[in-house]
Amino acid sequence: MAKKNSSVAKIFEPNKKKIITAFIATPALHGNVEAHYVASITEACKLGIKNDIDIIFGSVSNESILPMARNQLLTIAFDLKVDCLVFIDADVSCDPKTLINIIKNPEDVIAVPTVKKNDQEEQYDFWFEDEKQFETVKNNLQLVKTVSTSCLKLSKKVLEKLAENSVSLNFRGKKLKNICQYDFEGEQFIGEDVYLCNKINKLGFKIWIDFSSTCMHVGSKVYKGDYKKTILKQDDN
Repeated sequence: MAKKNSSVAKIFEPNKKKIITAFIATPALHGNVEAHYVASITEACKLGIKNDIDIIFGSVSNESILPMARNQLLTIAFDLKVDCLVFIDADVSCDPKTLINIIKNPEDVIAVPTVKKNDQEEQYDFWFEDEKQFETVKNNLQLVKTVSTSCLKLSKKVLEKLAENSVSLNFRGKKLKNICQYDFEGEQFIGEDVYLCNKINKLGFKIWIDFSSTCMHVGSKVYKGDYKKTILKQDDN
């Protein structure tokens, strides 16, 4: 009887590596995205292959109601059953290595800080609850209360909890979960990003920023910042 060729059998063993599925979700009002955005996503896709990450791209165009564009993207993420969703705005460029890091990081909610379009001084898109929260820093992560959706990762666990705790509605012939919406607190307007963060906080999840890099913001020019310098100054004090 012929002996089994064990060396041949090993060649055909299935790849047992866990592949992470990450859905890049981009609202694009007029169907346009900035060249810097395209360059960063292209490079991130290359890095994703090397890091066993399957990056899936999705965009909603020609939707003037931004919260509903985001709700459509969230619904796509539910249907695809991805491991995480990452909102990245069409006028934002994220460092590809940082993007891969936040996808791989086990924390459920992580954003990459984005500089605001401001010529006078560097301002960023997140807010703290108090001084204690500002001082909560670990492994290039800092705890925040709210952050914009310019570059924001939500894990599958967060997506499922948001879906469970949001009402369903019909919008332009689609059934969506109403996760993002505009709101008011007294006379103060609440954008869909702050509304989303408030909901995430109420569900018991912590919101972190990864300050190892800062996203560029493209407007009349390219706005660049370096929030990490602020953290380093804090450590020096």
